[in-house]
Amino acid sequence: MEEGRAPDLKVSDKEQRLLLFVEQAPVAIAMFDHDMRYLSASRRWRTDYGLGERALHGLSHYEIFPEIGDAWKAIHRRGLAGEEVAAEEEAFTRADGSIQWLRWQVQPWREASGAIGGIMVFSEDISKRKQAEQDKRESEEEFRVLSEAMPQLVWASDIHGRADYFNSRWFEYTGQSFEEAKNLGWLSALHPEDVVRTQDCWTEAVTKGAVYEVQYRIKGRDGTYRWFLSRGVPRRGASAKIERWIGTCTDISAQKDLEEGLKSAREAAEDASRAKSEFLVTMSHEIRTPMTIFMGAIQHLMEIDQSPEHRQLLEMADSAALRLLTLVDDILDFSRIEARKINIEAVAFDLRACVDEVVRIFALAAQEKNLVLETEVAAEVAERVIGDPKRLGQILVNLVGNAVKFTHAGEIRVGVRSAGEILEFSVTDTGIGIPPEKHSRLFERFSQVDSSLTRRYGGSGLGLAISKGLVELMGGHISVQSAAGKGSRFLFTLPLRLPA
Repeated sequence: MEEGRAPDLKVSDKEQRLLLFVEQAPVAIAMFDHDMRYLSASRRWRTDYGLGERALHGLSHYEIFPEIGDAWKAIHRRGLAGEEVAAEEEAFTRADGSIQWLRWQVQPWREASGAIGGIMVFSEDISKRKQAEQDKRESEEEFRVLSEAMPQLVWASDIHGRADYFNSRWFEYTGQSFEEAKNLGWLSALHPEDVVRTQDCWTEAVTKGAVYEVQYRIKGRDGTYRWFLSRGVPRRGASAKIERWIGTCTDISAQKDLEEGLKSAREAAEDASRAKSEFLVTMSHEIRTPMTIFMGAIQHLMEIDQSPEHRQLLEMADSAALRLLTLVDDILDFSRIEARKINIEAVAFDLRACVDEVVRIFALAAQEKNLVLETEVAAEVAERVIGDPKRLGQILVNLVGNAVKFTHAGEIRVGVRSAGEILEFSVTDTGIGIPPEKHSRLFERFSQVDSSLTRRYGGSGLGLAISKGLVELMGGHISVQSAAGKGSRFLFTLPLRLPA
C-alpha cells in the first residue's frame, strides 16, 4: 500500500501490481512531488540510504539529506522542468565522508492533466562493483610490477592459451613485439622440434586443469636457442572455473649442459666399464687355459719324480699356481657380476647339506688353529629350498674362509634362520675384528681394511665384493657388524622360496 493512503481505501489490482513491482525492483526508487517531498519510496531505497522504517510521506528530501549539494538540486530542477537526466556512474560523497558510487536516472512524472507533478529517481548502488574493479586494477598493477621484477620470462593467457601479456624480459630476449607474440604468435619463437610437444603438454594441462610444465628451446634475438622450463598454473574464479593461466619461463640452459655433460661422462664410464669387463673376461680365459695345462704338468711331475728336493719345488709351484688360478677365477666371477652376465639358477636343494659341505671344507684348517667351527641351523628352516646352491656355497666359502683366516683363537659359527619370507645367514667369529670407520670399504673391489693384512694374509680383495654382487643378484642384502679386537659378524639375507 502506498504511503499516506487511508487504510480503508481499496487499492486496485493494477496499483497493487505496480507497488509490488516497485518493491521488488533491483534498483532503489523514490517518487517526489513538485516541492521534492516524498510521495513513495521502495524498500531498496530505504535500505540503500539508511532510512529504516520511518514515515517519509510528505517529508522534504532536502531536510532528510541536508548534505545534498547544489549540483544535485540542479539535476532535480531539470527533471521538474520536464527533462530526463541520467548518469551511468557517479561518485556521491555521504555525510560521513564515505564515497558511494551510484548509477542513477531522474524522470519527471505527470498528472492525468499532463502537468508535471514531480520526479521519480531511480538509483543503483554500485559501490561494491566499483571497489571490486579497483581491487582488480590494483591487483593487476601489483602483478605487472612483480613480473617486471622477476628474472624469468613471465606470461599470461586466456583459457585457450592465447597469450595476452608478457613482461619486458620476453621482448628483450626474443626480440618479438607484443603484436608478434600475442595469441599464439609466441610459438614462432620456439624451436620447430619442440612445438608439437609443447602443444600436447598444454592440451593435457587444460583438459585436466593441472599445472602446465614443459621444457622447450626459445630462440633469442641473436638467433641462438636456449633451454627454458615453462611452468603455468590456472587462476580460478569464485565458481572454481579456470579463468586465466599465468606462468614463467626459466632459463635452464646451464642445467641442461650439465646434464648432457654428466650423461656423456656416464656413457663413457659405462663404455669403459664394459670394455674393462670384456677385457678381464677375455684375459681370464686366456690365462686360465695355459694355467690348467701348467698345473696338470706339475701334478704329473709330482707323481713320477720322487726326489724330495724336486718335490718341494713342485709343491711350491703347485701352491702358487693354485693361488693364481683362484685369483683368475675371482676376476672372472667379478667381471661377470659387474657386467650382469652371471646366471643365477633356481633349483630345489638341501640347505643344510649345502652349509655342512662348506664347513667340511674348512674343518681341517680350523682344527689346525684349534678353532671351534660349528653350524646353527634353526629348526624352523625348511630342509629344501629353491635357489642356486653353487652361488650360495661360494658366498659362504668366502665368508667362512675369511673368518678362519683372521681368527687365531676362539670359535666360528655359521648360522641360518628364517624370518617370514626371508632366509637370514650369519658367519660370526672371534677374530681380529674391523674398525667401524672402515666398514664401508669392505665390499669394494680390490679393497682390504689394512695393506699390512694383505701382505700378511694374502688375498685378491675380491671375495667380499663378489659375495655382495652375488647376494644382490639373488635379491638379498649383505652387511657387517664388527669392532677392532672384538670379532666380526657378517650377515646376508635371501628370499625364501619353497618347492611346490
